[in-house]
Amino acid sequence: MAKNSFLKQLADRLRFLAEAERKDIIYDYEEHINAAIENGEDEAKVIEKLGSPELIARQFNATQSIKNAEQNKTTGNMLRAVVATMGLGIINLFLIGPFFGLLGCLIAFYGAAFGITLGGLVSAAIGMYGLLGGNVEQFIHLGNAVSYNVDVMSMGVVGLGIFLASIGGLIAVFSIWGTRWFYKGTIAYLKLNLNVLKGEPVGQRK
Repeated sequence: MAKNSFLKQLADRLRFLAEAERKDIIYDYEEHINAAIENGEDEAKVIEKLGSPELIARQFNATQSIKNAEQNKTTGNMLRAVVATMGLGIINLFLIGPFFGLLGCLIAFYGAAFGITLGGLVSAAIGMYGLLGGNVEQFIHLGNAVSYNVDVMSMGVVGLGIFLASIGGLIAVFSIWGTRWFYKGTIAYLKLNLNVLKGEPVGQRK
């Protein structure tokens, strides 16, 4: 591939970047190619070593996506960074399993926290309803053979509800803490995937 064709294709594939940054990258690549040619290297071989414009653009896209995810911590930005990094090569297929496995665990924890907390609040509400003179037997059926005091049972239900709500709250706190570490760990792992590629593109901005 000739230099001008290479630079044109690269510029077209880097349109997701700001114009000034795109021009800087193209300038850096052009300078790199010109310097290699002046040192006696074959133009086609120099360009071949650099890699295809598509792969180079994907590397810049992944780097930019990771940078955005670091600066603006949102689920959308993290997912875009993951998708961009996975598109760089086969090695990044190893990212899919751990990422979605941990994501599934976090979703399960949030679901458990919501369910247990909601169950606790409902139980506490039923118990309070009984303490206020309501008919809790429409919610709780112990059978005719069981003798019980409605007030004592209602207090027990309130206590159980508070306990469950507390457990749910603790799981929620743990889930939030885990989400922060999951986000940081994902970004670090994405950077690691970038580092195991052939090398940093010419003109890569950190």
